Amino acid sequence: EDAVLARIEAIERHPSSLDALRSTWKKAGQFGLEETCASRFARVADRVEDPEIAAELWLIVARHAEGFDLERARTFYLAASKTGVRSKDVLLALSRVLEALGDEEGLTEAFASFVA
Repeated sequence: EDAVLARIEAIERHPSSLDALRSTWKKAGQFGLEETCASRFARVADRVEDPEIAAELWLIVARHAEGFDLERARTFYLAASKTGVRSKDVLLALSRVLEALGDEEGLTEAFASFVA
């Protein structure tokens, strides 16, 4: 558990590897630290300059939130969409959440922004 927390702290200081993000998230899940990891990843995603890293962080926390808070997942997927990276993945995930929320207007906007 301490090793996972140390990895999260390292990512907070220097978020530069997609592999490190993914493996840390996986390890956090093995120790029941998903919520801790998700909240800290969201803070990093909000400030990181690399759009690929930001998108991956937003996608990780959005998928996590999707299991218990669709509104929160929508917020995170929208943040991921603003990175301009992995647009197709983001659109598919966002549309799934918007559909579950019954947000037809949001769906229309999401698809329109993807086509534009």
